[in-house]
Order: sequence, then C-alpha cells, then structure tokens
Amino acid sequence: MGEMLLDHHKDNLPIIIIRPTMITSTYKEPFSGWNERKIDCLLVNSQTIFDLIPADMVVNSMIMAMVANANNPSSQMIYHVGSSLRNPVQFFQIHEFVFHYFTKNPYIDKYGNPVIVGKFKVLDSPAKFHKYMAVRSVLPLKLRRAMRESGMELDSFNFDPKSIDWEDYFLNVRIPGLLIYVVK
Repeated sequence: MGEMLLDHHKDNLPIIIIRPTMITSTYKEPFSGWNERKIDCLLVNSQTIFDLIPADMVVNSMIMAMVANANNPSSQMIYHVGSSLRNPVQFFQIHEFVFHYFTKNPYIDKYGNPVIVGKFKVLDSPAKFHKYMAVRSVLPLKLRRAMRESGMELDSFNFDPKSIDWEDYFLNVRIPGLLIYVVK
C-alpha cells in the first residue's frame, strides 16, 4: 500500500524501491559481523532455502540503484535484494555451521563457565509456532545491466550474494558478530 501511495503522489519524481529479504549481519562494511539482534525461534522446514542478505549488501544495492537510475527522472524501479537465486543456503546448512563453530569455539559466560549451546527450536507447523509464541508471549539482473549501461564499475560496491561463502560467513562473520555485538 505504501508503494502504491508513493506511485500515486510521485508527480515527476523518480521512485526506486528496494525490497530486501531477511537482512543479516554485515558481510564486510563497515566491519564484519555487525548486528543488533538474534533469532531464537524459527518456523521452518530444515530443507528450506533461507533468503538472507547481509546488511551492507542491502546498503550497497541502494546506492547502486540510485546511481544506475540517476538519469531517468520519471523512472519507477523495484529491486528485490536477496541471495536465494544466486547463492542459496538451506536451513540445515546454517544449523551445521552453528554447531561446527561452537564445537571449535566453546562459548564461555562471564563467570568462566562453558555455555551449552543447544539447537534452534525448529517449529515445522504454524500450530507449533503459535503454541511457542503463546508460551513465550536478488538483486535482479536489471540492476547489473543498468550499472553496466551507466558506465559504473560493478566492483565499486559489493552487492553480489554469489560472492558469499556461506560456511565462512557463518563461522567467521555472523556467529562471532552475534557474540560481540548482541550477546556481549
């Protein structure tokens, strides 16, 4: 509805809409692993592909979309920013990455005791999800083409999820970032 309202009242202003998927910890900029929250419950099939995108890639996509469409004042472009098309990762892989990380790097609490890290609560039906909640109270090819046509260097801003090595990202960026910035 917000997008329709913008379109209706835009007059001669260009509109660029960015629709990111699940935004996760930064990949590289301004530093690896930055995040301010964590998820402890998921409604998911373990074979499900998670469409994740690091926060800095979303920001870089926004910048590139503005530059690519700067000379088209009457444009209305919608870009979907995600990873599932170019570099899919399944939930069970993420689960394996988390266990691998904490096997090699046990988490120690402020008293020096190891914290036993359990599995995610995987809720595979809406009924289980509602019960749990009650108890607890890609960037499309169009943008790449527009960037090439505008003469912009595609390597200036990293917004290609294909460049993400998911295992490396979870083991060396995401999990350490959660421990530094969220768990503290």
